[in-house]
Amino acid sequence: MFVFLKILLTILSVASAFLLIAIIMMQQSKSGGGIGAISGGAAESILGTSATNILIKTTTWLAVIFLCSTLLLGAIMGRVNNSNASVVEKLALPAETAAPAETTAPAEPAPVPEPEK
Repeated sequence: MFVFLKILLTILSVASAFLLIAIIMMQQSKSGGGIGAISGGAAESILGTSATNILIKTTTWLAVIFLCSTLLLGAIMGRVNNSNASVVEKLALPAETAAPAETTAPAEPAPVPEPEK
């Protein structure tokens, strides 16, 4: 279940990101330059005179879709990877579970020779 949802949300995030980039590049800047000026107003000829309204609404919806799918993907990945522990705790975990080093009993101290009289 989680694998299917993870793949679906990844595809949705990537597709919405690329579409968002394309839609933003089609819009004219406030100064009138940019891609819109280079393309000769191709967006207006394709979408009609209300191209700016359509592009603004599409940009808004694509941004919402991108943000929601990315947040859901992060939440799902957090649950799948059991992220109740922090990254530092996950890295420290294998060191703690390793077998402790064998401790040897200290050797008996050598007898101190008695001073000669």
